[in-house]
Formats: sequence, C-alpha cells, structure tokens
Amino acid sequence: MAERESKSNKIHPALNVYHGNAKNTGSAMAIRVSPAELNQSGYVQIEMARQKTAVGMGDSGYPTFDWKNRAILRLNPFEVCEVIRCIRGISESINDGNGIIHKSDRSHTKFTFAHADNINPCFEAKVWQKMLLEDEVREVSVILTANEADTIEMALSAELGRICFG
Repeated sequence: MAERESKSNKIHPALNVYHGNAKNTGSAMAIRVSPAELNQSGYVQIEMARQKTAVGMGDSGYPTFDWKNRAILRLNPFEVCEVIRCIRGISESINDGNGIIHKSDRSHTKFTFAHADNINPCFEAKVWQKMLLEDEVREVSVILTANEADTIEMALSAELGRICFG
C-alpha cells in the first residue's frame, strides 16, 4: 500500500504509520503529498484504515488493515498548516477542537488532530466520514507518538512550497 495514483496519473509515495495490536483494535494512516500543478491546487491526502486482522492472524503473521474501506480526505495548504501548528505546540488542536469539516455530494468528513496526553506527549488524528451514496459511516483514529508526529511535521513543512506552488 506504498503507492497510489492521483487524478493526474502520477504515482505519489506515502508516509505510513501502522499501529496494529492483538486486540484487533488498531489502525493505520497513509499520508501522500500531491504538489500543485498548472490546473490543480496541491494538497495532502490522508487515508486512515481500521485493523482487519490481529497480530499473528494475517498471512504474514502481521496485522492487516482494511484499506478497501478506508476514510480519505484531502487537506489544502492552510489546513496542512493547522496540523503543523498543532504538532509544533502553537495550538492544542485544530480549530479549538472543532477540526476540519469537508462536505461534498459524496461524503461529509470531519478531521480532528490534537494533543492526546500531557504526561507522554502524543497526538490523536481522527476522521469521521459519512459516505452518502452508501449510507455508511467510517470512523478511524490513530494515536501518534511524539516521534511519529515530529516526522510528519518535518516532512509536511519541507513539502509546503511544492503543495502551494508545485
């Protein structure tokens, strides 16, 4: 699940975070950068999937994730900056905990990102997505360690110019 094609048929690699567990309650997240093009604004695509099989139950002995029924959202450059500000500690959460809301004719999506714990610094990325055509709700959250969040912050900060200007 390392690469997907965008509408422009270019392959964009992903930064993946996997958190599987023996209770089968884990989740995974893939982050893809799509630079701006002449006729298309740049964005960051976030895909989040729930765990499908527990540790030791997949073909390889590792947990598997339900990428087929993943929640997908795209953040514009200003929304990406909200995530960066949260990781840097400038804000506790995106939009004071209200998150980012996207509505289309296919889905309604709410994405939140916030500090999750004051003792052991970590962050929670959570997406709630109602697929209108299938009348289905997808809800996934991923707890990110401080190291994972710092990696995401540095990667997104380094790519922000390409997201804005290509």
